[in-house]
Amino acid sequence: MFKCWRRNTRHAHYARVQHSLSTQSFLAKPLFCRAVLQLRTIAQDMAKVQLLDIQPGKAYHLEDLSREQAETHKVLVQPALEAAATATVNILQQLIRSTTEQEALIRRQVEAYAADPSAGASKGQSSIQIRRDWKAKEKQLQSLTIDVSKLKCVVRLADMMLCGAAVGMLLEGVGGLQARLASQAPLLVEPGFSHEGVRFQPEGPLMLKCLNEDVLQPMVSCVKRLPRIMAAEGLASLWPGKPPAGTDLAGIIIGNDALNACRLQCAQAVARSYQALQPHAETLDQLRIVHSFITSFDADAYVKQPRLVKQLRQDIMLLRHVPTDTLLCLSP
Repeated sequence: MFKCWRRNTRHAHYARVQHSLSTQSFLAKPLFCRAVLQLRTIAQDMAKVQLLDIQPGKAYHLEDLSREQAETHKVLVQPALEAAATATVNILQQLIRSTTEQEALIRRQVEAYAADPSAGASKGQSSIQIRRDWKAKEKQLQSLTIDVSKLKCVVRLADMMLCGAAVGMLLEGVGGLQARLASQAPLLVEPGFSHEGVRFQPEGPLMLKCLNEDVLQPMVSCVKRLPRIMAAEGLASLWPGKPPAGTDLAGIIIGNDALNACRLQCAQAVARSYQALQPHAETLDQLRIVHSFITSFDADAYVKQPRLVKQLRQDIMLLRHVPTDTLLCLSP
């Protein structure tokens, strides 16, 4: 007895879940399934667009990397975002048009039967068949009415899919930059001599600031320029008043833990790279006096001045203490 009740209860629960999925899941509805799959393909293709294209094995000055990135955003990324939004709007417009037209057609047929139930008898149809067809049409109308009410949800889903793809594109770009910084350090710095010692230009804090303002922040700004579809022609009419703003893309970017972790790891990779430069700074600091001599020495003025044999001997002895290869490397 208990086993029979348990089996019937589980079967009833399964039937309720199956009915709920068949009536509410977009993938289970023929009208929505194809459109949702097309929207997913658009989002996947958009997420593959590279926000930052760093050539393998190539090192960049920060300003050169920023300039190449701006050109990539203008030529490749922004047109890809606009094309994805346009394709999404076209699919949604077609879905809205086909769904509303089909719902209006079935509604007219149901209303015509309700106005004159015997209209089909003149065509030789039996009253039983006419009523059976009317019941089927009425059930189809109920399903289509629910589908029409779900169109707003489909538009919101499409907006969320585009925003999710944009965030994925941003995460891929920042993650790629973090991986390059951690492995190959593609950003160039130049040593400079001063009275305090050897300093690499740009210095660490300035490099982090410029990296954030000239590389990372432009990627975020480019993604934020994703065209929003909620107010597009043919979609805004679904809402009686002003259409909603849609998914909060800026809020998602700010609150994305994976993205924030990648940005933090970029800063940590730059800090580690500057720490690894300290032994080289100590080596170069030993050659600072040679660098100062080379930058201040005027060969033409030296040749024009008369020199005694004693002074020439002193100069020769001084040059003997400086390796020739060092002079060649540091010569301007």
